[in-house]
Amino acid sequence: MTEHAAVPAALSPQQLEQLWAEHLKGEFDTKDVEATLATMVEDAYVNHMPVHTGGRGKDALRAFAKAGGSKEESGG
Repeated sequence: MTEHAAVPAALSPQQLEQLWAEHLKGEFDTKDVEATLATMVEDAYVNHMPVHTGGRGKDALRAFAKAGGSKEESGG
């Protein structure tokens, strides 16, 4: 699924699996913030417990990711 593809109200198990694979590829393999965000809803959020870092909405998540995101992404 791409950010231009129409997303049905309910995904089939196969569509959900493909979407999750694309999300993981963008987040961990290619480390492509825009590709990762394309797999998420507009009001997506990340909350890293116990340190309470993250953001709500694609703009906040984009800023969070570009600032280093989690320890794993920033090499810390």
